[in-house]
Parts: sequence; C-alpha cells; structure tokens
Amino acid sequence: MDIINESLRCCINNMRKRFRSLDLVNQNIIACLREVKGVRYFEDKRRDQIVFALPLTSLTTKISYPCGGVSLQELVRLSNHESEDPLQGSFIFLVNALSNQGFDCKRLIN
Repeated sequence: MDIINESLRCCINNMRKRFRSLDLVNQNIIACLREVKGVRYFEDKRRDQIVFALPLTSLTTKISYPCGGVSLQELVRLSNHESEDPLQGSFIFLVNALSNQGFDCKRLIN
C-alpha cells in the first residue's frame, strides 16, 4: 500500500508541476468570485472544494398550441432559443464581475 500511495503522490506532483498555470488561473477565478456581489459560495474544507451559486435568471413560461404536435427536436430547439438571451446576459454579468475584480477575461470571451 505504501508503494501505491507513493506512486500516486508522485503522479499528482508531476501533474501539478505540468499544469501549474492552470492552478493559478483557478485560484484567481476563485478569489475574484468571492468578491462579486450576488455570488454566494460554500467551502467544504474536508473535501477541499468550493461551490459557487451564481444569480439565477428569471423563469419564463411559453405556452404554444401547435396544430400537428411538436417533435422532441423542435422542442429542444425552441427551449434553446428561449434560454439564449438570459444565458448570454448571465455570461456578460460574470465576465464583467471578474473584469472588475482585475481578472483577465480575454480567454473566456475567445
């Protein structure tokens, strides 16, 4: 068991060295999100994780009475179309909030 644990530890250390820049980006995003008004978070120190709750978009209801029924493909298309604007607005809110905290959001937009 000691050999397996040591092997796993070495693998994790190698991955952390290789992706150190990704760790820094994640730390910056976490630090910025903690400062954004309207964003709540829960930190679980035992599991070494943090969960963010972004502001919810308002619910919308659309009632349609099709003459010949609706296929699942059409229903998914309509649902995606209805959610595009609110999701775009939430994305812009997030990008602006992170930018205001000093995070470089160019990677998120491209």
